[in-house]
Amino acid sequence: MFAKLYSLPKKPLLIFSILTILFFFPIIFLNHVFYSGDLLTIYLPMKHFFIDSIKHGIFPLWNPYIFSGYPYFADISLDTYYLPTIILFIDGTLRGITYLIILHFIFSGYFAFKLGKMLKLQDLGALFFSITYTFSGLMVNYIVDPKRLFTVSLYPLFFYSLLLAFQKNKFFFTVLSSLALSLQIFSGHIQYVFIELLVVPVLLFWQDHTKQKVLRKCFVVLQILILAILFASIALIPALEFLPFTTRLDTSKFLSIYQGFSLNPVTLIRFVFADFFGIRNQGSAWSIMDTTNIGYLGVLPLLLIGLNIKKILITHNTKILLTLTVVSLLISFGINLPFFQFFIFVIPIFKFFRNPMVFLALYTFFASLLAGFALDFSTPSKNKNYLLKISILISVIMSMSVYLLINLQNNLPHKILIFASTFIQKKLSLFHTPEVDFLIAQFITANIFIVSVIILLGLLVKRKEVFIIITFIDLMYFNKGIMYTQNFNNIPNKTEIVSFLQKNISSFRYLSTSEQIPYSGMNEYFGGLALQAPFNQESHKQSQEKLFDRFLHEYKLLPPNFGSYYNLRTINGYQSFVIKDYFDYFQSSQRPNRLYQDVAKFNPNILNVSPDLQLSKIDLSKIDFNDRIFDELAVKYIVADRNLYLNHHNLVYKYNDINIYENTQVLPRAVVLDEKGSVIDSAKIIRANANNLTISAQKRGKLVLKDVNYSGWQAYLNGKKVSILPYKKIFRSIDLNSDKSSVEFRFEPKSFSYGAIISFLSITIAATYLVLIFLVKKHEKSNLA
Repeated sequence: MFAKLYSLPKKPLLIFSILTILFFFPIIFLNHVFYSGDLLTIYLPMKHFFIDSIKHGIFPLWNPYIFSGYPYFADISLDTYYLPTIILFIDGTLRGITYLIILHFIFSGYFAFKLGKMLKLQDLGALFFSITYTFSGLMVNYIVDPKRLFTVSLYPLFFYSLLLAFQKNKFFFTVLSSLALSLQIFSGHIQYVFIELLVVPVLLFWQDHTKQKVLRKCFVVLQILILAILFASIALIPALEFLPFTTRLDTSKFLSIYQGFSLNPVTLIRFVFADFFGIRNQGSAWSIMDTTNIGYLGVLPLLLIGLNIKKILITHNTKILLTLTVVSLLISFGINLPFFQFFIFVIPIFKFFRNPMVFLALYTFFASLLAGFALDFSTPSKNKNYLLKISILISVIMSMSVYLLINLQNNLPHKILIFASTFIQKKLSLFHTPEVDFLIAQFITANIFIVSVIILLGLLVKRKEVFIIITFIDLMYFNKGIMYTQNFNNIPNKTEIVSFLQKNISSFRYLSTSEQIPYSGMNEYFGGLALQAPFNQESHKQSQEKLFDRFLHEYKLLPPNFGSYYNLRTINGYQSFVIKDYFDYFQSSQRPNRLYQDVAKFNPNILNVSPDLQLSKIDLSKIDFNDRIFDELAVKYIVADRNLYLNHHNLVYKYNDINIYENTQVLPRAVVLDEKGSVIDSAKIIRANANNLTISAQKRGKLVLKDVNYSGWQAYLNGKKVSILPYKKIFRSIDLNSDKSSVEFRFEPKSFSYGAIISFLSITIAATYLVLIFLVKKHEKSNLA
């Protein structure tokens, strides 16, 4: 058996295909799909919009369906040019996205193994590294945000191609490495690319680190960076133009913005005891601590690193890996570090990023690689650490005994806590009930027992292959608690709410209250799903069917980006960037609206709107839904599931608990104003697509289009180019000097044209060079033959 297992690493692509199928077995064979997080609320609708536009012969540079218009081409996080997503043209549904995600696990594992072998790991050490990284808690957790997953799954490919370029010292391999880096840039999460590049200077001293060799490697890195920037210009140039106009520049003004994205030191407990704080997808998150398993590598990788720490410290390369692992982990603590402000104010690029925990990606990668070396260093058959074995055996016996005891005496944990609180003269909080304390004690003792058993097995086994098997099972068992899946057939493609809006909305807009009012939206749903009764004492334990009914309710309420999926225009959205002037347009009042005031009576914290909100959404908490602003923005319909205190809206459609209200005072998107700014006529939108808009106006005056203005929009009045005048800083207007005018707006951004030309020429030249080198090599081999 072990002989066969030992031969499998000779075929890494085969073994990772098999392991990935085992890991995601229910998804692959039971028609399940991933459906939570940004995957559902951002990735699905944006990708559907892009693919649908392409199929209709339009390359979408502008998205007219969110934020009253949005520069789609300039948002680098949308992975528009990421090559593997081409398979979504075959199936752009959640099922296609799910298979694309699974393919990235195979891709990551394959190149992690290749990288391990390049770094002189033995076959089993390379396999151990690749399994630990590929199926780590971080990788599985990032399923909810595919762009993060895609970027970090390419870490092995980038480092493999980089070290290959160092070793070969040929421009051919430099070009390959730059293509790998540009692929990461295109994959949609630039912050992970940035922190990856921070590591490159350290790798200059890997293996041969003489002055001459280091200088040569520096030149190679410089070439790779220049080429990658040229290849990715079509994404980078528009993004750099867009960034100054977004709310991202305000990030560093509020240190509190980093609080929710900084690793709490207490959560280090789950780096070993993965389910210590509960299981997220079972609704048993009993603590405020994170339950995402984002730093979990498995128990045995950490054990092996600990047992072989002396060898690691005396070996040059592994000492580098250990340093990178520790430093990455420290930075992930973010605002909890006394020197964190240094990263924000001294290193300029850091102020654009809000999430110090991204460094856990580097921690996971280098700790996994370190575990591969630790497996190579270890000699299980010579492990004589009897004291440690006895200690762990005692832990196994005691944790099992306590687990059995509390199951026989369910009230025992609660009684112990009452005694302890009395002893220290501190009152026990209302959160603690006999049922809650019993379940918490179960989690803790079960985790200690399982981890102790795994460690004991690691100390007793004599073959390295068993370490790999145990670790894979460990990761598969614990990480299943952070995956949300659902039968694909249970998620509707189109709802009754959508059908009504598509039939009646014409060129107007709608507004859904999803994510815009307290306790609403998909984030609220999945957050509540993690914290159910009895841990959440304000709710009742519900069946899976009831919970999914709640999901369907939020789904039918139309989350912010779903307008892009169904070609319905709205004023809100949910993206990585928001145009600052558009965000500020909704912030004229400092007083919370009536809905927030009502909730604040029993939850005052609801008024503390996180500054993080302005990075990705529009804050409507200080604006009344009867405000004139919604009339002016052509919001004809409001979709809601509760009372909004509307006073000039009529209920026109009802489906279960969801209502659609029609605004009786709505104005068209395009109007003609006189010199005093009064509306004298409405203009008719004749034709519209992602990049063009044609309007017919019957009277002279100022034509105002309540669509966001952005660099690149051009206006043509009766066929002649005219200047676009900003209206209220953010909208478009032009002067009409005659009656019966035809106006065409075309989106022709120069930054896209420049970027496209640079990318096309550089990629074409590079591809031609690679093909020529390949043909020359092939010709040389044939001559030798």
